[in-house]
Amino acid sequence: MKRIESNSQKDWVKNAIALKYPLVNKIVFYIMVLSTTLIGFFKGVLPESSGKDAQWYPAKLLSENIDFYNFYLLNFEDWFMRSVPNYYFQLYYLLQPAGSMPWETFKLVWFFTNVAMLLLFLFLIKKDFELGYREMNIVFLPFFIGFPLINLFTNGQSTLLILLLIYLVWKYRDNRVLLPILLSFLTIKYSFAIPILFGFLLMGYYRSVIWSGLITLIFPLIYSLQFGLDFISTVFLPFNVSTSVTANPIGSGPADLMSLYGQLSDAPLIGVNILTITLAIFVAFFAFVCIKYQLDKKTVFLGSILFSLFGFFHFGHDYIIFLLLIPFAIKMRHFKLFYVYALVFCFMPRIIRLLDMILQTNIGVKEFMRSELYVIFNVIVLISCFVHLIRTDVKFKKTSMAALTKTGKCNPQSG
Repeated sequence: MKRIESNSQKDWVKNAIALKYPLVNKIVFYIMVLSTTLIGFFKGVLPESSGKDAQWYPAKLLSENIDFYNFYLLNFEDWFMRSVPNYYFQLYYLLQPAGSMPWETFKLVWFFTNVAMLLLFLFLIKKDFELGYREMNIVFLPFFIGFPLINLFTNGQSTLLILLLIYLVWKYRDNRVLLPILLSFLTIKYSFAIPILFGFLLMGYYRSVIWSGLITLIFPLIYSLQFGLDFISTVFLPFNVSTSVTANPIGSGPADLMSLYGQLSDAPLIGVNILTITLAIFVAFFAFVCIKYQLDKKTVFLGSILFSLFGFFHFGHDYIIFLLLIPFAIKMRHFKLFYVYALVFCFMPRIIRLLDMILQTNIGVKEFMRSELYVIFNVIVLISCFVHLIRTDVKFKKTSMAALTKTGKCNPQSG
């Protein structure tokens, strides 16, 4: 059999799958989407205990004109499931009309909303990256059957909305009207929004970032007027919830410095400590390199996402963001290594369960994925990807400048 050689990572993706016929590839793709949707339906809608993280209860309280943030802080023991209201205000105003629905109806509506957002995201990726069904299958199949997406459907999380917003922010980065609005709604999940907003500042979108901040502040202003609260304290209400001891505990994420810090230290998260100093060093490094070498906008954008993944607290379902990173990485060097890592990450729960069955080790999946060694491994890999991404662009800039200087085009005395 003749060995297929490829000069680009995109060629590798095209040749990595044996399916040859467009119709077959298309059928496989839709079977993949349908099967994941059905699994999500049977695990995320039908069981009585499913949808634990869906934000129905806060939206319900808001529809009943109840200050749900402070209500949670005072009545967390009587809270509904795990729907901790640690998102920013926009999400709850978006969901407020659905808050009057019965819980079972909301679960169904939210499930199909997630399916619609996933299909829209896949359509945009296929169109904008010019991927055929063959490429879509090899790129996305493992992530459809891996744990982040199934976990998201099972628990009713909102990360697909964030995934779609992140891509739309990039897609419409030069639209002066849409960009500030999209950036504002991205702050719904500030663990992604803060690094990405910083990245857009480094890219030079100063006005859009400022306008997005002003638009964002409208929502806590409305909330403070609605419930007679102090505006400044209202701005920080979601942060108060997310850092409270009753919320999801810091230290339970699988791949970020905040989780690692929570495992190794009992000191407060906020303040001058090894965590904040480390994050400040990364911020300073990122800003310095971006400004000095005028990095490509794509590099800054992807770098800000990677910084969010390893620097800020995230649960496993947040790593559905790999669905966005993989299409960008196809044409980049060492794509195979990043792809293999993403595969291992997505399949790790199944690998642990298989080891449990074969070796009778009784290793708990959650315990392993929250173990110090596993978190350290993931943090090191993500930081390596972050550094390699920047290093590759810097090397390209230096090589280009050297070539221009050699030809005399950058010589100040020429021309």
